[in-house]
Amino acid sequence: MKSSILLSSALFALSVIITPCALHAQGSLTPPPGPPAPVMKTLDQVEARTPLTAGQPGVSINNATGTITISQPGSYYLTGHVTVSTVGAHGIVISAPRVTLDLNGFSLRCTTVNGGDGISYGASKGTRIINGIIAGAATQTAGVFSGSGWNRGIVGTGGSTRVTNVIVRAVRGAGIDASPANAALSLVDRCLVETVGGVGIHTAGSVKDSQALNTGGTGIFLPNESLGVFNSVAQSVGTGGSGILAASGVVSNSRGVCNGGSGVQAVNAMNVHGSSTTGVGVQAENTTNCVGVSTSGIGLRALYNAKNCRGTSTSNIGITAVNAANCNSYSASGPYGMQVTGTASFCTSQRPGGVAISAPIAIGCYVVTADGTVSSSRKFLGTP
Repeated sequence: MKSSILLSSALFALSVIITPCALHAQGSLTPPPGPPAPVMKTLDQVEARTPLTAGQPGVSINNATGTITISQPGSYYLTGHVTVSTVGAHGIVISAPRVTLDLNGFSLRCTTVNGGDGISYGASKGTRIINGIIAGAATQTAGVFSGSGWNRGIVGTGGSTRVTNVIVRAVRGAGIDASPANAALSLVDRCLVETVGGVGIHTAGSVKDSQALNTGGTGIFLPNESLGVFNSVAQSVGTGGSGILAASGVVSNSRGVCNGGSGVQAVNAMNVHGSSTTGVGVQAENTTNCVGVSTSGIGLRALYNAKNCRGTSTSNIGITAVNAANCNSYSASGPYGMQVTGTASFCTSQRPGGVAISAPIAIGCYVVTADGTVSSSRKFLGTP
């Protein structure tokens, strides 16, 4: 009896599923007349691009030097590696505005002693350069650069420049020198510059997620009216260059190392680490969560306020600021461990055998070593 009931239920459910009222018309299954036609768009229909080969519109190649010139706006891409071996010859010259150049993972290489520039775009506006390698054969020994290769990796003065996912390595001069007049629209993003005799990255806009290492000049340099440097690293091995120098911008979550200039210099510095042999480790109007280290210069200098910072110097002052809060400093033999011209609040410092903290007002400050002192006319909350 039970088996009959279950079978009847199953047959009823099946009849409901295949009832004609539950079916829908599917249309004609007869193919249209004529041969099959493509229904997908080609890549050129989605985004028209021109290969950098002879005979293409807007592309010319100098057979004597190998230089490729782009003379019309548009999107272009490399189809293979390019090697230039003629003295003074450039790799790619962009003479038109609104050009996107995709190196397509390939490299521009120079094997001559005095090559030109890897990519030059002059005053062309709206230039975008992405995805590739520009390489020479320059070397560095004790801060002195020599060898063959490009004069500069990428150079131009056009506005609204974008350089993304590009490696520039072993060139005699600047790595990426993109300092257009239209500062706010320029960007160097996810790039690596390594072993270059001049400035590593120079742009009037912003630098993000990039590295400039082993540079003869300043590692990352942003002139006036720039935006800032974010999540980046720079190392200058020259005698006078800085690690990161943002004259009027912000530097955050970054690191700068140098010999003679500032490890990091900016208007505002946040979450940065700067070190310098003879210059200032970190210098800014306001510093927050920063570490500055110097051998013979000042560790950290805040022209106004320093908050949650640490400064160290072997033979100079660890931290100087107008106001310092929750900061820590150390000096082995400088005049002060910390020098504040306003208020030092809840700070600690070391200066063995000397003045650990010098401040007109010291609130809740602490001296680490017993032989260090606090020089202050107004001491509060346990300041010794």
